Amino acid sequence: MKTLFTTICLCWVSVVNAAPSFQIPARAPTQTASGREGIVVSNSSIASQIGADVLADGGNAVDAAIATGFALAVTWPEAGNIGGGGFMMVAPPENDVVCIEYRETAPVSVTADSLANWTNRHHERMVGVPGTVAGFWLAHQKYGKSDWKRLVEPAVALANKGIIVDDYLAYSLNGYLIKSDIRSDDRYAEFRRVYGPPHKQFWEVGDRLTQPDLGRTLALIAEQGEKVFYQGLIADQIVDQMRSGDGWITKEDLKKYRAKHRPAIHGNIRGYDFYGAPLPSSGGTTVLMELRMLDALDIKKDEQHFWSANHVHLMTEVMRRAFRERAAYLGDADFVEINPSVWSEKHARTLVKNINPQQATPSEEIAGDIEIAAGPYESPQTTHFSVIDKDGMGVSNTYTLEASFGSGIVVKGAGFLLNNEMGDFNPIPGRTDTIGRIGTKPNLMAPGNGCSVPNRRSSLNKMAR
Repeated sequence: MKTLFTTICLCWVSVVNAAPSFQIPARAPTQTASGREGIVVSNSSIASQIGADVLADGGNAVDAAIATGFALAVTWPEAGNIGGGGFMMVAPPENDVVCIEYRETAPVSVTADSLANWTNRHHERMVGVPGTVAGFWLAHQKYGKSDWKRLVEPAVALANKGIIVDDYLAYSLNGYLIKSDIRSDDRYAEFRRVYGPPHKQFWEVGDRLTQPDLGRTLALIAEQGEKVFYQGLIADQIVDQMRSGDGWITKEDLKKYRAKHRPAIHGNIRGYDFYGAPLPSSGGTTVLMELRMLDALDIKKDEQHFWSANHVHLMTEVMRRAFRERAAYLGDADFVEINPSVWSEKHARTLVKNINPQQATPSEEIAGDIEIAAGPYESPQTTHFSVIDKDGMGVSNTYTLEASFGSGIVVKGAGFLLNNEMGDFNPIPGRTDTIGRIGTKPNLMAPGNGCSVPNRRSSLNKMAR
């Protein structure tokens, strides 16, 4: 049986807004490290090699993914993280595909309208309870072979020794550091201290970025596992940061956090088994809906050339409808009852009936009772990496801080960035806009509710732009 295996969270790579005086360098190509034991692919050559070294030492794909993920927290600070969350898809050679879901959750003190009049996305109140460390720990407990400490120690050494700044990291850090609030507000003094260029105004290619605070934090995680992050010294540091910045996360929020071991969403499309991340990721479900709709259209190869105008038109119309269904029905399945018929073949056939092969359908027309308002542009973010080992185990991991560099809040003395995932929830109940803020009931804040997905702002009409 043919298999399509991916997290499929519809994530986009990170782009940082910078002053016009900075020329945007070419994005570094995907960095691959491989050998007889397997292959690791990520956005960082150093992180990929660390993962490959774990495979060479006898670790499996999950071990290598964990090591790669911790290394990216050092080498790819705009999205690699221990202060964010995500999804790890695991395909054991002989067993069903599963998902380790470690999305951030809303603090227990929030209500649906806690952020109704809130505009500052670089603030402690925007931080969801981080899940990455718990997710990696759960994956290791379920599937890992190597010693936990062995997987974290390379990232410790990397943070302490430092990394050489390349052209894109220089651009990315400089572009963020010149933002007016980051540059001048005392709230971001720790960011400037940790990520500011030493003894100069801007980072230059060839400079060395050392992160000793992060090194100490990772060393604690290497020695004590997830417990130190959620109940120990690191938890205390996070809570202190929340108190100093008027944030919501408490010690109890951290103590109660749990990563989840979930079955993957699955569908068979024309002989291919598709596996995607389950809810609260809408990615897997939304893409399955899209594939079922394309299948229902019964497009013949000789009728549509790949990326022809007709092909793009049909793809766009299918995506419009899938995102409408996502907005209307999908959320955290632990909090919202979701009818599986949403991603059924029968429903897909119903959705494509009104597709006009010659004319685009306005998104407002298919929105139904979802009222759409205007919204500003939003830049993409998030990172992804994949691993396959010599035994055929595959791992596909997507994790994020939400926006590039997340909230911009670095935990004082701990050296790591916190997410701003509370922006995943629509702050205004009932308001759905053209950038994908979704005000339907499944997408509202509730205590402990899982922040939606990295692509939660994919709008009804974004694909048509």
